[in-house]
Amino acid sequence: MMKVIVKDNFLNVRRGAPSVNAPVNLYLSPGDTIDVEDSIYKGDKYDGIDAWYKGRDTNNYYWSGGVAGSIANGTVFYNSFLNKFDQEVLSNQGDQTTIIIIDQGIAINPTYFDDSKIHAINYDNDPISTFHGNFIGGIIAGKSSVIGIVPKAEVISLKYISDNTSPAQFLKNLIQALQDCLSNPGPTIINLSQGFSKSVLEGRDNEKANITNLIKKIISQPNKFVICSAGDNLEINDNIFPASMDECISVGCLDSDYMNLNVLGNVKILSPIVNFTSFDIDFKLKEDIGSSFATAVITSIASCIVSSRLPAITKYSDLIIELKKYMVDRSTFQFEKLTNFQYEIT
Repeated sequence: MMKVIVKDNFLNVRRGAPSVNAPVNLYLSPGDTIDVEDSIYKGDKYDGIDAWYKGRDTNNYYWSGGVAGSIANGTVFYNSFLNKFDQEVLSNQGDQTTIIIIDQGIAINPTYFDDSKIHAINYDNDPISTFHGNFIGGIIAGKSSVIGIVPKAEVISLKYISDNTSPAQFLKNLIQALQDCLSNPGPTIINLSQGFSKSVLEGRDNEKANITNLIKKIISQPNKFVICSAGDNLEINDNIFPASMDECISVGCLDSDYMNLNVLGNVKILSPIVNFTSFDIDFKLKEDIGSSFATAVITSIASCIVSSRLPAITKYSDLIIELKKYMVDRSTFQFEKLTNFQYEIT
């Protein structure tokens, strides 16, 4: 069960059905909290949204466009931020797909992750020293305190870097990680919330070429995608590698001061800078911002889309077409707290 909060307008309580024509028992005021079930129900479409919540232990329904997901009783439900998306597609929760998180490592704690679904491989053997991997893992597949979007997906954490890893070594580790991704069977979405500046790559043309060739080989296979973070605000135009590659689905974030930024780089998706909440290194709740975490949400949505299309062969262009169905114009972006996950495809 979860709690949601009524947003800016009074909200009708519909009795018996998720419909604008169902009887109205009463209305709720902005700021009121509602105990609702975790599941989202498909009902009448209003203002472009057909997702509804059902009251806990009641037969009352609440239009999801009128409420915001909340951190309630210490739990964050990421599906509550996706009420503008096709709930039938999201309901498969990434079943029969694999998400590979190439990052700084995830601590496989069975209290917070389903350890039958998540696995870890370490190319870098230093201890995990940052929250970054745990945070991304929670958005994607957390099961306690943070309820992720795709708990039915197989998740593989490939740790390729730590605080003391040299550029030469972590690029070598990344090449090995991508080689393993290339041989992973079945539908695969690679979450690479990592990026490298020109200074890191300077003098390492061979490593860059190897990474480029491996990514091209990966996405040439059906149902295989690489989703990368491209930085925030002005960084978006820095051509961060590998997000700058045509073959990657790159995700950048803007705050309100950069709403009208002329995007010069090869960024596919723009999302507003908001506060995400997920696990820190010790599995306490932490807030943070940035394209790394917007990338994790896009990865999860992509996993659901691919799952919904199986066994049809899904190509890069097919996925972009599906993602476009849920895009908004950046002029409508909501900033600060995450209430509805939003993005624009450039």
